[in-house]
Amino acid sequence: MELIAPTDDGSAEPLLVRRPKSRLRILIFIILFLLVPVSIPMFFFANGGVERLEVSVDDEFGEMDENPPEASENAVPLWFQAIQFDPESEKAEFNVFPWPTDDLANGFNSSTQLKEDFGPIQIWVDSTTSENAHTFGPGDSIGAIKAEIDVISEEFDDYKSDTYYPFDTYRLKAFAETYVGEVVDQENVDWKPIKTFDFFYTTPIPGFKISYERKANYLDSNGNEVDPDSSSAIKSQRQEGMISFEATISRSSAVRTISLIIGIFCMMSALTLTWISTGIWMGKRPPSMQALVWSAATVLGTVQLRDILPGRPRIGIGMDFVFFFPTLLVGLISSLLITTIWIMRDDWEI
Repeated sequence: MELIAPTDDGSAEPLLVRRPKSRLRILIFIILFLLVPVSIPMFFFANGGVERLEVSVDDEFGEMDENPPEASENAVPLWFQAIQFDPESEKAEFNVFPWPTDDLANGFNSSTQLKEDFGPIQIWVDSTTSENAHTFGPGDSIGAIKAEIDVISEEFDDYKSDTYYPFDTYRLKAFAETYVGEVVDQENVDWKPIKTFDFFYTTPIPGFKISYERKANYLDSNGNEVDPDSSSAIKSQRQEGMISFEATISRSSAVRTISLIIGIFCMMSALTLTWISTGIWMGKRPPSMQALVWSAATVLGTVQLRDILPGRPRIGIGMDFVFFFPTLLVGLISSLLITTIWIMRDDWEI
């Protein structure tokens, strides 16, 4: 905008005034290139940052490194480590480490060895494999027990499918029991429960967040259900050699963030290409070779972006129908449109 200011000799000269649009441009620039990118690290540190683990134990006992007083002697605690989760088959793989107390075994870095005067013991873990009971005799070394657990997801029926990637959520229930045997004769062993407790490794599954909760999911001696969150029931069942816990598995914050950024980028590419194609169709812009290259690059770039989604989800998830398939279709239609106009009209230069 330009204003005219009078001078001393009666003439007039233009007076330059800053346009209001320039302030709006500066504001948009600050929002897009400063506030939006900075919001991601701010959100990261506001939620715990590097100190926040992708594995947590969210019950009244919390994360524990030492045996509780009631399982400090004559007990066989179990350590659980989630190593893999397949959202398509809804199965989780665990390493289960039996770790008897010092009065029963000698502990090393990665395994334990039962003392010669103790045993045998038996560890039963609920698993999809046919061999769920594992027996170790006196003097035997005990390493990791492999277990594959079905993820039923009873409490997350609406989000337990990878169709909802990256907001799919799953829940599993795990059971384990510990026994000590008294040899009756060469063929018979009298198995009796031995005290136990459950611990959890904080090593995460790449791309997933896991939250454990110790429960009392076993029935009581009368066959009745007990309060699964009762502290006394949880301790009582572990005194009888019974472990039960539940784990909630969801995508990590990093996976959700990068997936949404990729999806928004595809949507913006589709809108930009639609804008360019509309200008060419209306005759406001020439069907140049640069526009044709842009549309082809959008198609190829969309395919590559889909391939780098964390976790390599299967084709057919919700994000495909919301972001990727429409972007591919817009790219193909724009390529065909721009090519047709460029070939049929001779009043445009390359």
